[in-house]
Amino acid sequence: SVPRMDEDDTESADEAQEETAAEAPAEEVAKEDADRALEILRANGEDAYVIGKIKKAEERMAEIAVMRKQIANYAKTRQVYIDYRKNGYSKKFYAEHEAEILTHKEAKKFFDEQQLKTLPKMKELQKEYAELLSQKQSAYGEYRKNREEWKSLVTAKSNLTQFLGLKEKSKNPKGYER
Repeated sequence: SVPRMDEDDTESADEAQEETAAEAPAEEVAKEDADRALEILRANGEDAYVIGKIKKAEERMAEIAVMRKQIANYAKTRQVYIDYRKNGYSKKFYAEHEAEILTHKEAKKFFDEQQLKTLPKMKELQKEYAELLSQKQSAYGEYRKNREEWKSLVTAKSNLTQFLGLKEKSKNPKGYER
């Protein structure tokens, strides 16, 4: 004979099954929420955007530094080159001032490659450089803030996973478990 269950027994068995069924999805939902938060942060690409801003500023700052150096070289050697031309491109004068003449020609070649008809003013270049430096510093601050948020989300996800007793899926590309 089969033991008979009272109504109270069936209700408590049903409740136990519902609780167990409710706990498992709740844990999975919490883990999925944490995973989604990390995916959203990655997909958002804020770090890539900020890093792009930083790199762009650094590239332009390097261009400005080269431009400033060439302008300074041109200005320092201009009078020597004018004197060289006035002396009829004398070999003797060239031998005496070869370094300055070559530096001048190098600066002139740089300006020609940049297709500059008039040289930019040093004050304008310094102002642009200062603005870029300020933008770069603020972008680094934003980058550090994003990294801290990222670290806290990763830590929260790890803590949640440990608390719920869930195993991380293997990130092994071949799918073998360790």
